[in-house]
Amino acid sequence: MDGDWKVVGADADSTEVLTDLTRSLADRRQFPRATGEAIERYKWYLIGNRPVRTGRFPRRRTVVAESRIGLDLIDAAASSSSGDG
Repeated sequence: MDGDWKVVGADADSTEVLTDLTRSLADRRQFPRATGEAIERYKWYLIGNRPVRTGRFPRRRTVVAESRIGLDLIDAAASSSSGDG
């Protein structure tokens, strides 16, 4: 139980975008470009293991359980945050 967490796509389009963003940051060392004109919706999961206490004393023990947290994100077009009005 080392606390490793990961983000994965919940559908093909979200996975593709996540892969492209990761490559931009990790491989190319570039921050991803601003979004286009459309509003994009992404569905990702944050997945990791967490300790869970089970049983009663004196047989109480800790087991590892997977946690999955849904991340539904909306990426508004770059122009909506530009401050131009």
